[in-house]
Amino acid sequence: MKRRRRRRQRPVWYCSLSFPAGKELSEERLEEVARAHLQNMGMDPDRHQWCLLKHVDAPNHAHLIASRISEVIA
Repeated sequence: MKRRRRRRQRPVWYCSLSFPAGKELSEERLEEVARAHLQNMGMDPDRHQWCLLKHVDAPNHAHLIASRISEVIA
């Protein structure tokens, strides 16, 4: 028997990350920050799909988008 999930009201979570002017993070560091932020928000970055978008014209600004529905590990 399949286990059914409740439908989430808002299955996608979004936030923007901004850093002080002149503070440009490496791609590796930016990913570390994004993963830590997801964990702080109660999402496991290894069990939730997520995407990090960095601005080309604003290197101190990025967008973090994540599915609030985690994969089920049985």
